[in-house]
Amino acid sequence: MSRSETIARLTHREGLDPDTDAVAGPGRGGAAIREEIAHRLAALSLAYGTCVIADTAMAARGLRRLGSENGLRDLTRAAQNAVDCCGRTDAAALGATVARLERLGRLTLARLGGE
Repeated sequence: MSRSETIARLTHREGLDPDTDAVAGPGRGGAAIREEIAHRLAALSLAYGTCVIADTAMAARGLRRLGSENGLRDLTRAAQNAVDCCGRTDAAALGATVARLERLGRLTLARLGGE
């Protein structure tokens, strides 16, 4: 590499565009939804950390349901990917999808005022 060449620094940022009005709007129980997301994220982390795949899938399915019901498309998609990986024998893929789901879950809580 010559001195005139430069190295680009790439930084990955998760995209998230929650419909915060749909989740936290009047009559929607925004605080209850945030609490449920936080509960499911904790369950996901515990289940994955203890290698209980059935419980990991159950927590991911719960997050998928919450995301779907509340207009959180990115969370729904990430949760579906984690559920799909729970049925496979690819530990690396499961770890990556669970990590992404946890990141998006925390980001969702932050955007909705839960963290």
